Amino acid sequence: TDWFIDVSQSDIKNAIVNGNKANLLIARNSNEANGIAWVSADTAFYVTGFVDEKDLVRIAESVEVIK
Repeated sequence: TDWFIDVSQSDIKNAIVNGNKANLLIARNSNEANGIAWVSADTAFYVTGFVDEKDLVRIAESVEVIK
């Protein structure tokens, strides 16, 4: 999966979301949101918010695909 996300003002950290590799995008500016991106099976996810890394991972782990 290719992502086109501007990360020029973010630090990228690795994380795990329910066993899947994820990228945490930690904004260097407090006026910008942090984010997390990951792929689970055949679905890609990107969640942003004004929350810390721990909360982003917790939010990501609560996401479910409903078919």
